[in-house]
Amino acid sequence: MDVPGLAERLRRGDVVAVPKKDFEVLSSSLEYERTVDTGLAGPLHVVRVDDGWAVVEFPPRSDAVAVRPLPGREAADAFVADRLALYDKMWDGCGCRPDYWGEQGT
Repeated sequence: MDVPGLAERLRRGDVVAVPKKDFEVLSSSLEYERTVDTGLAGPLHVVRVDDGWAVVEFPPRSDAVAVRPLPGREAADAFVADRLALYDKMWDGCGCRPDYWGEQGT
């Protein structure tokens, strides 16, 4: 996968599963806005891909990276805050799990 292909899929609203080996190559072409350490599931990267925004997650026990499109900076910030809140609940033993591949990101 290349950056134009990733950007096209993100524009369609797809959560894109990028093989980790491909992401290593793609990552140098992304514009990183910020990185947040989740404490549980590795970093969350807020990135720009062409003219769009996305959050990159590293699902445990997966050979792929989840790249989730978002409509802008505010939506990316809200997604990161929601994900961190979920990880806090997980730490407290809620038994809940994030849906890395779902549309809403819960």
